[in-house]
Order: sequence, then C-alpha cells, then structure tokens
Amino acid sequence: MRNNQIEDIGEIRQFPHLTKLKLDNNRIVEVSFFIDALKGLKELREVSIKGNPMLNQIFNCKTKIILGLRQISTLDSSRVNEEARAKALLNIEQEEELWKTLIKEVANLKALKVILKRGKYNHWLRDAISMEELIEAEKQKLIFSAELYRKSKEQKLAKKYA
Repeated sequence: MRNNQIEDIGEIRQFPHLTKLKLDNNRIVEVSFFIDALKGLKELREVSIKGNPMLNQIFNCKTKIILGLRQISTLDSSRVNEEARAKALLNIEQEEELWKTLIKEVANLKALKVILKRGKYNHWLRDAISMEELIEAEKQKLIFSAELYRKSKEQKLAKKYA
C-alpha cells in the first residue's frame, strides 16, 4: 500500500489477520486516527510509515504509535521492544512536563496583564507583553530542539538495531 496517496486507513479493520502493513509515502496526517484504526489488529507486528506528513507535523508521532500499538514489534524497520516502549513513555512524560510549565508561565503572564491593566502600571504591562513574546519564542525553540533530539535519537536507535 506504499505510494498510494492514502489519507484514511479506517477500512483496514476489515483485515483482522494482517501481520505487516507498509504505508510509506502516503498522506496520513492524523496519528490518533491511525492508532485507532490499527489497535484492533491483534496479529499486526510490522508497520512502516516513512514519508507520511504526520511524522513531520506531530511532535513525538512515533512515540505515540509505539505506546498506542502494543502489538507491534517493528516500526519503520526498527525493533520495538520493552526498552523502546520505556523510552517512548519517558519522552511523553517529558513532553507533558514541558507543556505544563509553558502553560503555567503563559497563565501567569495573562494574570499579570489583567492586574496591570487595572492599575496605572503601563510600563509593567509593556514588559509583561514582551515577556509573553519571549516565552512564546522560547517555546518554539524548545519544540524545535525536542524535534531535533527526537530525530537524532531515532537515527541512533535505527543504527543500533539495523
């Protein structure tokens, strides 16, 4: 099923005995629908999804697939074992902590802006707005860094298990 411009794989459920699925270079963008479609395929062991937009558009896409599809043993030619699942879980936990921290920072700044608007503290308000812009810029840097880190880890793991 490679190179077929496939966007939706919901109908794949009709093949409960499928063991290998190669969906390289298609147009799959939604990882949660992808996982839901494949969860019921209990005999599925190998999945290949190289070249799909979801890999570039969704942070920790492969991590989510590894955790969501417990039955698979290979993803994009890389072994998926308990060590890989443990690393994937750690990545998700770190991502959640990062987002919690960023959300708290943005919430604190929004609360500060409300307080400052009520008073006569316009110079502090300007500082709070610029601080919010800085946090947004830092958030984008962290997302980019995390993505680079994820790709380098995947490459190292691929080399290790190749």
